[in-house]
Order: sequence, then C-alpha cells, then structure tokens
Amino acid sequence: MKKEKVSWLTNLIYFILVPVSQIIVYIFSSKSLGEITNLLAIKEKLGLSTEQFKNFQLGLAALVSIITFLVLFIIDWLLLKLLSSRSSTQALFMSLVLGIVISNLLGIIIPNTLDLKITQGIMALIQLLIVMFTYSKLSKKYGGRHDRTGTIILGITSLALGIIPYFIH
Repeated sequence: MKKEKVSWLTNLIYFILVPVSQIIVYIFSSKSLGEITNLLAIKEKLGLSTEQFKNFQLGLAALVSIITFLVLFIIDWLLLKLLSSRSSTQALFMSLVLGIVISNLLGIIIPNTLDLKITQGIMALIQLLIVMFTYSKLSKKYGGRHDRTGTIILGITSLALGIIPYFIH
C-alpha cells in the first residue's frame, strides 16, 4: 500500500486544535468551578484586572497543553523508533491530536448534556483508547502497514503517563 503524505500546513492546523480544545475545556470547567481562592490570590499578587487575568489563564492553559503535547509526542516517538520497526511519525502525530481533541470534546459534552461527572482518570482512559485505536488504523494509512507493536507501546506509555498518576494519590 502506498504511503500518504500530509503537508506541514495541514499538520499545523491539526496541531492548533490541541490548545484550542484545551482552552474550550478550561472555559467550560472554570464556569462550573466559579471563583477559586488560590486563583484570586494569584490575581491579587500579579495586580491584574479581571480581563487581564482571564487572558493570562487562557494563555497559560494553551501553553501547558502545547508543552504537554510535545512531551508526549517526543516520548512516544522515541519509544516507537527504538522498539518498533514499523512506526509512523504521522500516524503518531494524528493519533495524539485526535486523542486529545476528542477526549476534550467528550469532557465537555458528556457532563453538560448527560449531567454526569467525568474524572480526569476517565478522561485519560478515553484518550488512551482513542490514541491506540487511531494509531492502529492510521499506521497503515501513513506507514503502509499496521504497527501492532507500536499500538501496544502507545498503550503502555499512555497508561503510564496518563492514567496511573490519577490513581496513585
């Protein structure tokens, strides 16, 4: 099967979806949380107006989501390059983007429509399943063949980095 190429502009557009989806989640969650004492203390220490502080929070949410994505991508990419002979960088990139964006959207839709509370552990589990499923499917599209070893590696790293920390408290 022929490998499919994706332009850098298309990848940039997909990448922008990561912080945008995280900002949307932050906006929805901050409305339900109301004013938090710690946040008010930070606002007072920085001497910011309410509008400036909201912009600061949104910028910080975007920055943290970008850094988190890049760290996840680099760790997964290195492990795939070392342990899988069929790894596909494009499939990894797309699966991480789709995993983050879809889990963020579900984190907004489910609590607001079904009145169910979703914990961070459940969100990480949803993201793990989406990343594994999409990498399995996209590795054939972008790499020419399925990467079962890479799918297992992604599952293990997603489990270690995303789910286990929420249950260790």
